[in-house]
Amino acid sequence: MIWAESVGGPLALIETSSVGEWTGYEGDYERACAVDFVDVIPFGGDAQALIFGDEPAATAFLPEMDTFVQWMYADPGVDVIRALGTVTDARWETGPIFEISGPLVLLDAALPGADVTLDQPRQDGFGAEALSIDIAPGRYQVESADVQPDEHTCFRLHRFVNEGE
Repeated sequence: MIWAESVGGPLALIETSSVGEWTGYEGDYERACAVDFVDVIPFGGDAQALIFGDEPAATAFLPEMDTFVQWMYADPGVDVIRALGTVTDARWETGPIFEISGPLVLLDAALPGADVTLDQPRQDGFGAEALSIDIAPGRYQVESADVQPDEHTCFRLHRFVNEGE
């Protein structure tokens, strides 16, 4: 599992076709930092970014669940999939609607989109600065929940529920 990490700010989920319009620290980053939890912001011409803004937590995508998982705290080396399999009582909070028409990139919101390297761990020891994400095109309700599989582990989940299904 590859984790995306920012160097201290939010992460942005952007369609690949628009990633070059994301200006990062040169403009869009300030608006991304204004997001308290999860929300959609406009940028560029008519593009939108879904911002994970509450915590600068390492984030991975679980394609089999159309869910992003943020590492809040856990013992090093914990098996994330196994830990999430024990969760039965998540309380999902309704978030924004996000429309997807093609492949996506999850990136450190501080970085200009044209400059990111996809799916490669950073040389400074952080996770990847950007991840390729594939979610089927559609209109999605984003729902979020904090889950604690045990007293040593907490993840924040953001799942995408297709409104067309």
